[in-house]
Amino acid sequence: MPPRCPIRYVGGAAQLVPPRQALPIWAAKAIRFWAGETALRVWRAARVLRRLARFGSDVSLDYQHFYSGPSLMLAAAALGTGAVLANTSLDRNFQNWYQADVRTSARRLRKIAKEFGNGTS
Repeated sequence: MPPRCPIRYVGGAAQLVPPRQALPIWAAKAIRFWAGETALRVWRAARVLRRLARFGSDVSLDYQHFYSGPSLMLAAAALGTGAVLANTSLDRNFQNWYQADVRTSARRLRKIAKEFGNGTS
């Protein structure tokens, strides 16, 4: 019979909580008593190797997703757009537009908001 897993409720949905990977103290003592200290060290080394393998697999999947076709296409599009804007007169035009229109509008809005913040005396 498999070990029973406790149930945790997250957002109204029940989820099974997996059993812990750590060896309970009583089990470690039993292994040490019946099989000796070497068996306990082997079990601990195997646990470390399992964790390293899982970490390596996670890192590998992360790189596979990061360097996938769609994400590289988006990065290339962003870099290409930035290169075009930086090396043409569009950069100067955008800067002038921002300084003249957007920044001026923000200053006006800031003055209006400041008057509301001052209140009446």
